[in-house]
Amino acid sequence: MKDKELKCQKKQIDKIEAEWSKAQKDIIKARILAREQSKNKLIAQCAENERKHNYHGPVTSQDDVNLMFAKIQKFSEQDKLSLMRKEMKEKKLIFSELPNDFVLFKQYNISSTKMYQNLLELHAVDSANQETITVEDIYGGTNVLASNPTLERTQSSKKSAKPRSMGTEEPFADLEWPPSEEEFFIALLENEWSVCSVISYDENSNTIKAHLLQAIITRAKDDTGKTYWIYNEEENVDTFEEKHVLAMRPSINLAKNIKRRDPVFALMNREVIEGMTSQFYN
Repeated sequence: MKDKELKCQKKQIDKIEAEWSKAQKDIIKARILAREQSKNKLIAQCAENERKHNYHGPVTSQDDVNLMFAKIQKFSEQDKLSLMRKEMKEKKLIFSELPNDFVLFKQYNISSTKMYQNLLELHAVDSANQETITVEDIYGGTNVLASNPTLERTQSSKKSAKPRSMGTEEPFADLEWPPSEEEFFIALLENEWSVCSVISYDENSNTIKAHLLQAIITRAKDDTGKTYWIYNEEENVDTFEEKHVLAMRPSINLAKNIKRRDPVFALMNREVIEGMTSQFYN
């Protein structure tokens, strides 16, 4: 009888682990899909600018950059910056393996001439020496990572990295500082709280750079506000100190019951988060 109970418990544990592994894969794939959709939208916008202003867009070489800058010389400084900023955002998604504070990706508080020079530098590498990676390659790699718990992300921090999950079923789990790249957390903004996703950690300033997700209203019965979240169409990035991050980890799953083209994430412990943050906003 005891052996049967042990076998039954083992089956239950195996089932829970399998479901958790699948949930992790779903979230990873959803993030990749959201990134691909953002990239495709930017490519379409760059192509539309090409059609309107008669240059080659998205730009893929220094010749394309020079032609574009020559074609837009008659525009105002703000319009030139707006056109080139689309190209910068598209390149930032393509060259995502570079540091997020890479100077050539700087888009604000610079002149159009400086942004033009940055675009030239980004295309200094001959296209023949660049390797193409398909979406299928990325999916294959993430499937391997998600299914192999022994492969852990390494961090630049001097302390050894600890394995962390992207979400948790526990409504009261603590968030460790600094959070891992792409980990979800709750940011305490000036007037409200928001779900965010980590981009990078700066050890010198002890801050994190993160995407701010956007809360959406759905027809789901359990949607009472701030339950469902998506990545913003326009990149919304901010930097946070530890004191502006809620110490509780958000429990987030991919919302398969919401029918949208872009991935939707469900905040499973929203009521707990609301209770924890009420002291800051009421």
